[in-house]
Amino acid sequence: PEADAIEKLSSCDAMYAMYPFDSASKVFRCTSLPTKLTTYLKIGRPVIAHAPSDSTLSHAVTKFDIGVSCPHNTPEALAAAIAQAVTTPPPPASFKNMAISWYGPDNSVRLSQLLISGRIDSP
Repeated sequence: PEADAIEKLSSCDAMYAMYPFDSASKVFRCTSLPTKLTTYLKIGRPVIAHAPSDSTLSHAVTKFDIGVSCPHNTPEALAAAIAQAVTTPPPPASFKNMAISWYGPDNSVRLSQLLISGRIDSP
């Protein structure tokens, strides 16, 4: 259960999220977010986004300053990202800001504005 995951992961120094680097996964990584990111926001530990820089995961981590983006798929690059994440954690407010922006009422208001403007079709 989510509550158990949050309790167990809260003892970790950082969270890890990865998206594939292969070219066949480009559409996937540019149009989705890992579902575990909502759990990671609740935990409030730095997120290591091990993904190409064109991914939504990398953009989210960078935009909201919730961790470190590692756009290279080498052990050395990942080790450097881990070191950076645990020695320079993001401010706690960064996690709250992302949660409010992406999952809170602000997101509902933006969606409503898009529906009213006709920029997306309503159901």
